[in-house]
Amino acid sequence: SSEQITSLLSPTPCQRRGRVGRGGCSLGRSGLARRGRWRPGSPCVMLGDRVGTVTRIDGRSMQPTLNDAFVDGRRLWKGDEHEPVVEWVWNNRWDGRRMAVRRGDVVILRSPVAPGEQLVKRVIGLPGDWVKVPKMGGDAVVHVPPGQCWVEGDNQSASLDSNKFGVVPLALVQGTVRSVVWPLYRARKLPERSVMERVTHSHHS
Repeated sequence: SSEQITSLLSPTPCQRRGRVGRGGCSLGRSGLARRGRWRPGSPCVMLGDRVGTVTRIDGRSMQPTLNDAFVDGRRLWKGDEHEPVVEWVWNNRWDGRRMAVRRGDVVILRSPVAPGEQLVKRVIGLPGDWVKVPKMGGDAVVHVPPGQCWVEGDNQSASLDSNKFGVVPLALVQGTVRSVVWPLYRARKLPERSVMERVTHSHHS
């Protein structure tokens, strides 16, 4: 399934269409917006577009890495038992602008099939890689062409990803996610994860 992703400083397409407040989907407007300091094209928004933004992640496709009630084997969610877990992450836009993406990175990207939506996925394959695709059955592999990547959600039972829509242009990657910043009691650096067991041949080190 697709995620609902909202950046704190940058207006999303749904915000521009007036569907949600500028500060977030269900959280209402941010303090910046309430105080009247938020302006499209302002230095803080431009900085967010180029360097990074605090971004809200909704959805289950990256569990247990993101939005899971349990962290390091401990239940760490103060919300209601039936309330969806929501986390805010640091979206490193600088990495996205430089296309500084590595295998195993968690990235935020524009959806290749739903204009205006964003997804959060893990990069499995980079240009030149041959990626094993268990969902295709047997020993099926897919070649990743130049300028493309193969992305998947960690929770395959709830993820719309390259298994459904194929390879994705690297140009759609908006940034990398390496840490959770909110709620504070869940703040942490995301563990690095190797995906090399999925790559049968690569032109990269």
